[in-house]
Amino acid sequence: HTIVEGTAAETTGVNEDDARDLDDKVAKAQLEIDRRRIEHDKNLEEEHHQTMLEESEISRKAAKVGAEERLRLSEAFKEQERQAAAQHETAKRDLNQQAVDLEKQATILLSDIDLAREETRQLERKANQ
Repeated sequence: HTIVEGTAAETTGVNEDDARDLDDKVAKAQLEIDRRRIEHDKNLEEEHHQTMLEESEISRKAAKVGAEERLRLSEAFKEQERQAAAQHETAKRDLNQQAVDLEKQATILLSDIDLAREETRQLERKANQ
């Protein structure tokens, strides 16, 4: 754009009334251009603000989902640990019970062996008499 200083009458040699009308039209057009530019800038600013709000909301929701997922995984891991500990305790109890049962069987077998030895000695004594 070329900016021309002075009124239309001074720059074009048109009569004063036509020149004044032309100056008014130019001034009105300039005001309309300025008004539209301000409105456009305002709309851009509002769109930018809205975009920032939406991005903030998306980030907040993503953080919430991430936190909920971490909590869910943590709870699942704790449950797995609890189940593994319970299985370990059950296996330990079962092994201890098996050990007790084996000790009882060993005691019975030793007792049976002692009885069998005693019977064998008595039979040998009778045979020797």
